[in-house]
Amino acid sequence: MPEILLTIGIPTYNGENYLLDTIDKCLSQIQNNKINSVEIIISDNASTDSTQKIAKLLSHTYPHIIKYYRNDTNIGFDRNIVEIFKKAKGMYVHILGDDDFYCDNALKSVISVVDKRNNLSVILLNIIYLDIKNNNLYGDYFIDGDQEFENGDNFFKFTKWRTSPISALIINRAEFNSLDLSKYYGNQWIHIGAIVEILAKGGWSYIISRKVVTVRTGNVHWNNHFGNQLKVGLDHLKVLSQMLYLGYDKETYEYFYYYRYNTNLSDILNLAPLSFFERIKISQNMISLFKGKVMFWILHLPLLLFFSYPFQVTKIFAKHLFLNIMKFIKLPNYK
Repeated sequence: MPEILLTIGIPTYNGENYLLDTIDKCLSQIQNNKINSVEIIISDNASTDSTQKIAKLLSHTYPHIIKYYRNDTNIGFDRNIVEIFKKAKGMYVHILGDDDFYCDNALKSVISVVDKRNNLSVILLNIIYLDIKNNNLYGDYFIDGDQEFENGDNFFKFTKWRTSPISALIINRAEFNSLDLSKYYGNQWIHIGAIVEILAKGGWSYIISRKVVTVRTGNVHWNNHFGNQLKVGLDHLKVLSQMLYLGYDKETYEYFYYYRYNTNLSDILNLAPLSFFERIKISQNMISLFKGKVMFWILHLPLLLFFSYPFQVTKIFAKHLFLNIMKFIKLPNYK
């Protein structure tokens, strides 16, 4: 049996809309290029739609390539990623979103790199985005060719936010499995925590510059799983803050910190949840990150707590005030 160089791990929950297309595109490239060193693992987080039926059919049809596992309960995104790495046999693992897919002939390029290099810790793939609402492709592409980095500082300073999509990363399986990543459970950014810790130990990283993966955007499915986008961004920064304790240059983290802080006002206006109680929770994260900034207390925090979505909030507060006044004076409860 050939050595497995790459595990394509697909975490899914109610992914019936795109799962079949994602795997079909993988299979066509595996078969057309006669690649026999790849396995596909589907890890189903207790889906309630037809995901199980689709995945079982695929694994029965291609048992030598596809393995299907189903969690008894939804264990969360981060734990599901850990389960994929535990079950994987490949030297490297590529977590591919259940609604993302490989660009034409891209898998062959990936295999070429992992076949020649067994000393890499992290491989970053060039991705493009597909806006499913407008069927429009867009992206900020690497133009300097494949590159290699011998430390985490150089890697993160060059790649900046490009590590965010999980489908953009291939990670050394043994190095991932050697880490205790439990502190990242529940924040949806376990892949960022993993590469921050791995590269802090001096691991080599590599960038494949050609377009490899297409990531679908504008997908409600993503929002349903990951929740409020303002919270997601703050959680991302909190994970990156581990750089401060792992020996990275201070300026490496400061790039991410000041970028997030400088966009915080617009993020509050555009991404804050309508629920006042959710905004209270988010404010706690913001305070832990930005408490040293004077303008945060003067402008950011009041804006988050009292002026986000002003028209909707005013309407809700006015309704509650009106109903409470009617209760107090014992008038009929008009709706």
